[in-house]
Amino acid sequence: RTPIVPGMARTKPHERARTRILDDQEIRDLFATLNDTDSKIDMPEPYGRLVKTLLYTAARRAEISNAKWSDLANGALVIGAERDKVKLGREIPLTADALDALGNTTKGFIFSTTGGKQAFNGFSKAKTALDQRLTALREKDARESMAPWVLHDLRRTARSLMSRAGVEPDIAERVLGHVIGGIRGIYDRHQYRNEKRQALEALAALIGRILNPP
Repeated sequence: RTPIVPGMARTKPHERARTRILDDQEIRDLFATLNDTDSKIDMPEPYGRLVKTLLYTAARRAEISNAKWSDLANGALVIGAERDKVKLGREIPLTADALDALGNTTKGFIFSTTGGKQAFNGFSKAKTALDQRLTALREKDARESMAPWVLHDLRRTARSLMSRAGVEPDIAERVLGHVIGGIRGIYDRHQYRNEKRQALEALAALIGRILNPP
């Protein structure tokens, strides 16, 4: 428990900053379970693709789960201001790996169990199934279970991997859609499309090296 210092305001558990990121072996285990088509533990088909997309785009869960095919334009996923946490809207360039994770349906919501009519929303049951798959995989190899994690940790993992891949912090923050403060945020109106695409390409390349170590 966090010690309470006299005069310090109490912080609710959900308000405390999380620091969890997935390490390389956890990423390999994650993809192994997501790609396992023979598992006896049932998991909704779009969920695995959604999880991969979260890591490849460093986006928020709602931004990806509520995405429609009509939101794609010029090789990017367009997040409208109404779906952007900071209400500014932005574009997320899609790498080849991200596009592959989207699948090959063509209408409605990209991630759906109803043929595109409704966005996927069975997150709790799907995450439980994924965790069970991960536990089974590790038990098979006589390894400890993964430490608890949530989908938002993938966003933090992607941000950390971008730094590891040499992406400039300022560009990585723009990829995440964070507001750039101060004078720069007011006067610099450049969209940084190419820079963000290069950052996500570097992220995808690093994930590829993690999944297939030299």
